[in-house]
Amino acid sequence: MPRYVLGIDAGTESIRTRIFDDTGKCHSFGVSENQNIHKQPGWGEQNIDQWDESLIKSIRNAFEGSDITPAHIYRGIMEGVVYGTQIILERMEEGGVHIDEIIACGGATESDLWMQIHADVTGKNIVIPAEQQAVSLGSAIAGMVGAGIFPDLATAADAVVKVGRIVTPDPGNTEKYREYVRQYEATYENLKEESRRLVKSLD
Repeated sequence: MPRYVLGIDAGTESIRTRIFDDTGKCHSFGVSENQNIHKQPGWGEQNIDQWDESLIKSIRNAFEGSDITPAHIYRGIMEGVVYGTQIILERMEEGGVHIDEIIACGGATESDLWMQIHADVTGKNIVIPAEQQAVSLGSAIAGMVGAGIFPDLATAADAVVKVGRIVTPDPGNTEKYREYVRQYEATYENLKEESRRLVKSLD
């Protein structure tokens, strides 16, 4: 699937948005006019609320004129979240904590796509327990130990917790994602100081 990037030109008279793929080809164009206030000759003002609305409208117009669907955007959000997870795992590895597999539970595991993205980005098996109510099961396990049914938590967990399924990574996808994660991290590193300056300027 091609990767898309928004290019936004916020001008005085209008805001123009173009959607490019990773070859530089423009797929769509959207524009929204700004409302300029001229209280006297040579004087120009803009309403920030209207400017924000114009920005959103420009982006929306660009998407409506393209073949990019909400599913593309949603998948991009899902991948971005997992890129953050992968960076955390890398930092843990650098600190000497090795992760062999990831155990996932809860409602998110109902999405096969979501779990497969986790497996592909991290390159690790995603182990999904048969019982999804992990908190309730964990409480019951603690109760079993307290009642003397099992001698300790590890023994109780080994006896009670069952694996429902395992999602394995696709090595080809994992290799592609390595570069995407690198770019994701580089974007943050390159923009973090400018972002901080921007936030301070808005105080």
